[in-house]
Amino acid sequence: MTQLHKFGGSSLANAECFRRVATILKEHSDSHDLVVVSAAGSTTNNLLKWLGALEKDGRVAHEILLELRAYQNQLIEDLLPQEKAEPLQEKLNGELAELVLH
Repeated sequence: MTQLHKFGGSSLANAECFRRVATILKEHSDSHDLVVVSAAGSTTNNLLKWLGALEKDGRVAHEILLELRAYQNQLIEDLLPQEKAEPLQEKLNGELAELVLH
């Protein structure tokens, strides 16, 4: 029987949590199962804070985006070897820079 596994938020808060999820999937899923992954840690809340701050205080919005970028980059750095992390970080940073322009 196909199972659905959903992870996000606190279950993906840091690299250790990602590794725990990987272990759970290795031990309790098979190739027919479905996996849904949503935003890590407080990413969704921080994006909502950033959107709210854009309308009120650009400086605060900038700080929130810097924190979000640092958090995501740290996850990437902690989880991937450098040769895989760097292109992903470049893509992330480019996409976050695009958000600022729009």
